[in-house]
Amino acid sequence: MSNNIKLFLGPESGTKEEVIKKEYSSLVKKYGETVEFKKYYSFEFDENEMYVELNNPSLFSAHTLIVLYAIDQLNAKQATTLLEYIKSPSQSATLILESELFSLKSPLTKISNTISKPNIISFYPLNENDLTNYVINFFKDNNLQITKEAITLLLELVDNNTLELKIICNQLAFFFNVNRNDNNTINELDIQKYVHHSKNENSFTLLEMILTSRLKESIEIVHVLLDRDPTFAFTLTGGILWGFRRLLSILESIKSGNSSYQAMQNATVLGMKKAVYRRDEVQLYNEAIKNYNVDDCRRIISLLIDSDVKIRTNTGDFLKLEIEQLIYNIIVKKGQKALKLETPSLKNKL
Repeated sequence: MSNNIKLFLGPESGTKEEVIKKEYSSLVKKYGETVEFKKYYSFEFDENEMYVELNNPSLFSAHTLIVLYAIDQLNAKQATTLLEYIKSPSQSATLILESELFSLKSPLTKISNTISKPNIISFYPLNENDLTNYVINFFKDNNLQITKEAITLLLELVDNNTLELKIICNQLAFFFNVNRNDNNTINELDIQKYVHHSKNENSFTLLEMILTSRLKESIEIVHVLLDRDPTFAFTLTGGILWGFRRLLSILESIKSGNSSYQAMQNATVLGMKKAVYRRDEVQLYNEAIKNYNVDDCRRIISLLIDSDVKIRTNTGDFLKLEIEQLIYNIIVKKGQKALKLETPSLKNKL
């Protein structure tokens, strides 16, 4: 069996991404700087393009690393094509297959049996003690302390995922180092202030406007949040991504024959149950069901993942433009990358 095919399973995307980075570094060390790195998402990707990349070595790269995310979304035909490739893979490329699930179901069951066992890695969510230690050590490395009560609240507000937790902790450490007054201990009030903002100034309000397809209000909220907190960009995509993953699970459940009530009761995010039961949330997701379908959600999730790095590396007016473009492409174009903004701001045109 080829060592060039790997399967990464489970919802702990933070650790998973770190291992992918190490895999890339290992290939660079082996082949030199000219290692090409590409990502594809199974619910919206050019299948032919990926196999061309895998089977035809680039003139400018000694090796190619490709990550195919969410392979559990592949249909039967795509699964068969992928299995044929796994049986006879190119030696000039490494393919990492990723899924948030721990086991692949039909039509993908044969894939797990075909890949070498040492190349199948499961990434389990951290338990509460590990997450607590992660938070303590993170702030310790940033010359900060955090109370037990603050950690409890923080873990309640953030998904059981070190990638999301790291983003939130980064934002919190930045805020605290800028605003503290001879105090290096983060308490519960700080968490409420910087992570769980009031209704009029948090990312949940933005998500509500996006799910209900209100473009003007979404753009206005983005500007308010960025003006108050330039580091809001670090958590922007994470919050919207969370909402659309939840919506996608509801829509897929309805498509399978469940009622909207059953679908909301069984809603999940990254494999963790996130039921919709509060009256205001039920009303919100009922409206979201009217505005977006399964394919829309899959495109939007892909778009958000692709946009994350770009947004976090931009600043000032370019940052606002990038976010305006993202919001427009979510609400109006349903995940298609259609708008390229050239005006100073979309805000004044709405």
